[in-house]
Amino acid sequence: MNLFVLPAMASVAVAFAPSAAFVPSAAFAPSASWSQIAPSSSRLHETVSPVESTSINPYKTHTLEEVLNEAASKFHAIVKHGIPAKKIPPLDPFNIGTISLPLKNNKVDVTLTLNDAVIKGLDTISLTSKPVVDFKELSVGISFNIKELQLYTEDYDREGSFTLLFKKDISKYDRELTVTLSDVDLKLTLNLDFTDLYKPVLNVVPDASKLEIGNIKTDLKDSFFYHLIEPFLKNYIVSAISSNVKGIMETHLTEKLQEVVVAQKQWVDDFNRIYKLRAKTDLLVDAEGNELKPVFLEGLGGVGQFAIPMFWEVVKPPKDKMEHISMEKIIETGKTGDLILCSGTVPAAKLIRRWTQSPFSHVIMIVKEPELCDGKTVMIQATSSEHLNLLTNKRVTGLQINDIKTFMVEFKEEFVTGNDDPSCLVFRSLTSEKGSEEDKKKSSKALIDFIKETDSIPYSEDWGMIPLFILGLTGAELEEKNDGKTFYCASYVAEAMIKWGLIEDTFLSQQYSPRDFSQKYDTLPFVDSATSFGPEKLVDIS
Repeated sequence: MNLFVLPAMASVAVAFAPSAAFVPSAAFAPSASWSQIAPSSSRLHETVSPVESTSINPYKTHTLEEVLNEAASKFHAIVKHGIPAKKIPPLDPFNIGTISLPLKNNKVDVTLTLNDAVIKGLDTISLTSKPVVDFKELSVGISFNIKELQLYTEDYDREGSFTLLFKKDISKYDRELTVTLSDVDLKLTLNLDFTDLYKPVLNVVPDASKLEIGNIKTDLKDSFFYHLIEPFLKNYIVSAISSNVKGIMETHLTEKLQEVVVAQKQWVDDFNRIYKLRAKTDLLVDAEGNELKPVFLEGLGGVGQFAIPMFWEVVKPPKDKMEHISMEKIIETGKTGDLILCSGTVPAAKLIRRWTQSPFSHVIMIVKEPELCDGKTVMIQATSSEHLNLLTNKRVTGLQINDIKTFMVEFKEEFVTGNDDPSCLVFRSLTSEKGSEEDKKKSSKALIDFIKETDSIPYSEDWGMIPLFILGLTGAELEEKNDGKTFYCASYVAEAMIKWGLIEDTFLSQQYSPRDFSQKYDTLPFVDSATSFGPEKLVDIS
C-alpha cells in the first residue's frame, strides 16, 4: 500500500489539503502519489497568533440538535405571546371558527355545529424529549406534551333526527359544549430544506405528524351520541391544533436555525480567507496546476458533507464488532508505541468527534523504556484533565506521564459507571522493527529526552485542540513565542512518534487529530512501510 495515497472516503471531515494528496485527517484529496504533487518544502510558513484566529474558534458554534432543542424548549412562551416581529399572534387562546360535524347512518341523521369554538390551554405545551435529527432523510422529529386543552363554545346546535334512546337528556346542552382533553402528545415531523445552504427552512410534514389524546371529557360523555361524534371531534381538534401550531413552529425554528447558520457561515468565510492566503504560495495545486480546493468549502448535500459542521454526525466506534482486551493484559504486554484511544461522550469530546469525523476524541501513547520510570509500562498524554504525573508526583494538567491502571480506574469512575452515554477506551498494538540495538538505544534516548523536556507543559496554552488542528490543516505554523506550549493529545503523540523515528516529519504535528490513529483511517506516514497498528480492541476496565 502506498502510504501517501489517501483513499476515497464516504464522509467529509474538515477537509483542507495544504500541500499534498496525503494530509492527516483531511478527507478530501485526489488519488495521487506523494511524489507527483509534493512541494519542495512540506513545512509551511504562515504564522498565526491565538488572537488573530479567535473568529474561527468552533467552540462558539452549536450542533443542529442543540439549536433545535433550545428553540423548541421555549415554544410554550411563543405560544403564549406569539411572534410580534413576524405579526404572529398568540395561540392561547385561539378561535377555530365554526365546526360542522355531519353524522349519518341508518338510525341517525344529525349535523352538529359548534359556532365560534375556542381552544384554550396550549400554553401548557412542553418539550418531552430532545429533537431527533435524521441526517439521511433530512428530517427532524419533535415531541411535545400538552397538559390540558379545552374546547369550548357557547353556541352549540344539533339539527336532524335520530331514533336512539339516550342514557340521559342531552337537550339542555344544545347551547353550550365543553370538551376537555388531558395528557395530549403532539409529535411533529419537519423536513430540512437546504435549497439555500445558508438559509435552511423547516417545514412540518402534515401526514407524518401525530396527536394522541390521553383522556377526553365532555358534557356528552354519558350519551350514546358521544360515541358517534368522538372520532370526528378528535380529528377536528387534531387538525385545528396541528394547523395552528404548524405555522408558528416552522417560523420559530427556521428563524433560530438561520441565526446560527449565519454565525457558522462567518466561520466558513474566515476559513476560506485563510485558504486563499495559503493559495498564494502556489502549494494548493497539483502537478498540472489544478487548484486543490477543499470540499469543505463547497457544501455538498449529504451526511457529513455540508459546509456547516453543525450538520455532521458524531461518528461512533463499532464496539459491537470489536474484540476485547483486559486492562491487566495491556499493562502486562504493552510496549512503546501502542495506543489507547478514547471515544468520549462529554460535549467537548463529541465536538472533536464531530469536527474531525472520528470515532475518537483523545489519543494516548504507551511507553515502556528501561531509562524511564524504572522500565515500568506507563502512558504519556496531553490533556486538560488532572492526573498524577509520575515524574513530578503531583496531580497536573497538560503534558504528563501516568500510571495506566490509575488512569483507567479514574476514567471508568468518571465517564463510564452510571453514565447513560458511557465513554470507552480502545487499544491498538504496534508492530514495528527498530533495526539494530544501537538504533533502538538512539531512538529510545530521543523519545525519553522529548518526554522529559516537554513534561508538565500546559495543555495547548491559549488554544484549543480544534483551532490548532484547523490551523495545522491550513498549513499555518504557530508563532515562535508559543515555545512549544501548543500541544494537544494527537499533536503530542505525533511529535513523540516523530522524535522516536516511527513516522516521518513531513507534516506539522498539529496536522494530526485522534482520528489519524484509528483503524477507520490508518493513514500515518510510517518511516518503515512494514510498520502497522493492529485492530482496535475494546478495553475492559476491572
